[in-house]
Amino acid sequence: GNIGYLVTYYNGTLALDDAPINAGTSYSAIATVESTNYYIETTNATQTFEIAKRKISIAWSDYSNLEYNGDNHEITNTPSNIIPKDQGNIGYLVTYYNGTVALDAAPINAGTSYSAKATITSENYYIEEGNTTQTFEIAKRRLEITWVSEKTYNKTPLLPDYTFSNLVDGDLSSSLGIAFTGEYSSGVTNVLYDQNDNVRANIYILS
Repeated sequence: GNIGYLVTYYNGTLALDDAPINAGTSYSAIATVESTNYYIETTNATQTFEIAKRKISIAWSDYSNLEYNGDNHEITNTPSNIIPKDQGNIGYLVTYYNGTVALDAAPINAGTSYSAKATITSENYYIEEGNTTQTFEIAKRRLEITWVSEKTYNKTPLLPDYTFSNLVDGDLSSSLGIAFTGEYSSGVTNVLYDQNDNVRANIYILS
């Protein structure tokens, strides 16, 4: 016969319309009967249970051998183990940092203290421990200089002419801060340095 058997699901003390979907630790199922002939033993009427969060793994790539090129350096990051209906809906976000300072976008300039950190806002997922952050560096770009260094004495300071190559479009050579120091003597070869002592030219001033 009909014994009026019913199972109701709860989240804590809140009765649910259906069995739970989302991750949680306070779920229970309570069975009841409406019958003059049957009863459920009290210790057997309720079953508590949990639904664990789903673990996400992130595949980080394209973060090595980076060099300044004037563009943002976005690190490829591919989360996996997300069920199809949740794709795009878990609040997945990657934030870039220079040291401890959060950046508005992926970094452009050369530096050695960059990192990309992934976070999610979904209550149903978590990112695998040790997989949330990827550090990376952006190397300086080598600037190549062609020197035209022969000058003729004219009683004024004489500096070598030069042209740059491997310069990123949009970066002006006038902004690179090239400056020369040293004494200039006619009839001898003068070694010239920039203010960083890492670019030099030999200039011969005709007497």
